[in-house]
Amino acid sequence: MIKRHSGVIFLLLALAFWSPAQALAAGDFSRAVIQVVCDQRLGTGAVTDAAAGFIVTAGHVVIDPETGIRAESCHLNYQPDGPDSLPTRYAAEIVRAVFDNRHELDFAVLKATKVIDGPAQAFADYLPVDVFTAIGQSVTIYGYPAGNLSTAQGTVSNYSRGQGLTDAVIKEGFSGGPVVSESGGLIGVANKVFLSINEKTGQETPVDYEFGDSLSLINWLDGFGAKAHELYLKLFDAARFGVQPYFIRDEKSGCRDLARTAVSPTVYCLLAGDFRLAFPDEGTYFSWYQDYSGVKWAQPEDIAKYRLIGNVTYQAGSLMKLATDPTVYLVTDSIGTLRRVPSEARAVAFFGNQWAKLVHDLPDVFFTDYSVHEPLP
Repeated sequence: MIKRHSGVIFLLLALAFWSPAQALAAGDFSRAVIQVVCDQRLGTGAVTDAAAGFIVTAGHVVIDPETGIRAESCHLNYQPDGPDSLPTRYAAEIVRAVFDNRHELDFAVLKATKVIDGPAQAFADYLPVDVFTAIGQSVTIYGYPAGNLSTAQGTVSNYSRGQGLTDAVIKEGFSGGPVVSESGGLIGVANKVFLSINEKTGQETPVDYEFGDSLSLINWLDGFGAKAHELYLKLFDAARFGVQPYFIRDEKSGCRDLARTAVSPTVYCLLAGDFRLAFPDEGTYFSWYQDYSGVKWAQPEDIAKYRLIGNVTYQAGSLMKLATDPTVYLVTDSIGTLRRVPSEARAVAFFGNQWAKLVHDLPDVFFTDYSVHEPLP
């Protein structure tokens, strides 16, 4: 049995009156990392815009994952010169926060407001956000286990449902900690550990470490307005990101197994953590898989052990429309973020003269599985 553990912590720091900052030099990323405390929850965060004072962390540091209630207060502990230096403690405003297990959204943006105690130390460093780190590339994760800044090294092993998977060992206190590429880009924030439970001995063994993907972070922020991410983040390679009107992550489905029962034709996507998703129709299924050869037969009582949390959405990169509405959308990620294709001329420019043959019809009843963001340019 796979059990999900969400035990990551979030940290944020920034002041509006600070002077403009420079990105960190290669190999020196710790000065853009800060400890976050929200109510009694401890975590880690990354400075993403030092001049404006924004920090990104995990949403479950700000929002109680059990009750869904936001913290009454947050503060930040900053020690840019190491554990022997005098720390500065700042109050922090919660600017944006989300904790949504169903859609794999676990992010928060904080802004430092005033010094509570210690010297007023301006943040001179920040981590630009990078969406181009590929599977197999090396990463370093920063966190504050036991109150001391620590690191974990590893590689990116996969991307799935807005999450990155890594073999870098994430521990308690790493919640919201920046996952940093070799070149100094922020590719995500640490947020989950999955444990395998030995049913005989009860021993728990970590099998997966996950982080919220920076592309998912950008898409979530852009849900608040066109290019809203630019208010809080600086991009590592803005020119490359802006070359195309959209960027599609090559993600896997995230299904540990595909299963169905004899009592229903529905195919289920079994996820880690005893959760499952349903494929709502064949069109959605075949956007991910070529045939049914990987589907296993299971007893209804075995399927029932996995809590149903929603439907699978079309694979990122698919074009779709409703049966009752001619508006065509591009699916931009594996949690159902849509961008409207503004005209036939733009459809031809983006997807070629045969674009109409690529469009899938989605039954109206499943449209609530998706969220519509800004149109394509």
